[in-house]
Amino acid sequence: MQNVRWFFRWTERLEKGASTVTDLRQWLRAFLNDRELAMLERRYGLNDPLFRPLMKRMTLQEIADQLGGVTRERARQMEEAGLTKLRSHLSRAVAAPLEMHWVERMKKFDGAISSKELGDWQGDPVLGGYQPWGALLLLSDTLEGVHACYGCFCCLSYETVLALETAVLRVLREVRTPLAFDAIRARVAVPTRSVGVEINSERFLRVLLDHHPEINGTVDGRYFLPAHGAEVLIVEILRATAEPVHYYEITRRYNELMQPASRRGTGFILHLLRGISAAQRVGLGQYRLRGA
Repeated sequence: MQNVRWFFRWTERLEKGASTVTDLRQWLRAFLNDRELAMLERRYGLNDPLFRPLMKRMTLQEIADQLGGVTRERARQMEEAGLTKLRSHLSRAVAAPLEMHWVERMKKFDGAISSKELGDWQGDPVLGGYQPWGALLLLSDTLEGVHACYGCFCCLSYETVLALETAVLRVLREVRTPLAFDAIRARVAVPTRSVGVEINSERFLRVLLDHHPEINGTVDGRYFLPAHGAEVLIVEILRATAEPVHYYEITRRYNELMQPASRRGTGFILHLLRGISAAQRVGLGQYRLRGA
């Protein structure tokens, strides 16, 4: 009966437009019990004192150890129960004003915000003191208007993101060489509107290229798929010198060309060198351009 009365109190508030939830913390406390709240706060790093986007999330076992007297399976059940409650129709209806707040903020970034830009959202009162990265990650797992997208967040439709991703990957597979941003932009038809959001197509395309896990980027703004474009860059490095180059040095020069997230180890470079027909091994770990 208590649960029934609780349910009807909330529906009455919604009907009157008098929902009292003004921040994320209040929303979670309204629908979760203490154990479920503690579970999700740890799982999503909501109370982390530092802003650390893309941080490694706590495992279920680590959280179980912190909660004390809880098994990993019980921790998983609490997580599942908490997320199920937050995904309910009533919970989503109560959270709608909060969700709209973040959607409107994302619209100012053309529908997509990177982890770096998200750092400026710390202190937003609607977060209720939680970290913006973990908060949006939780919203993307429970609500429908915010989506996690390769290290960034967007309020664009899933169909829009998928269509753009498919088009970009198709172009890079076909060309098989590093392409400048403008060259990719000229080959990809980017929509200018999605779920009521006007899109700055150039900006959103760049966010996707910089964050997509299958795409590598150079510091001079070229993008490629590692299976194809990396070979081209290695040939460029060999062509730039008449002397044989050790693969350690080739790796160093390769990484100087790359954005931090796209840098590689010597094993990757050596594997490619052995398969590049234009690269000739001339000594212990030494390579040069064939015919040079």
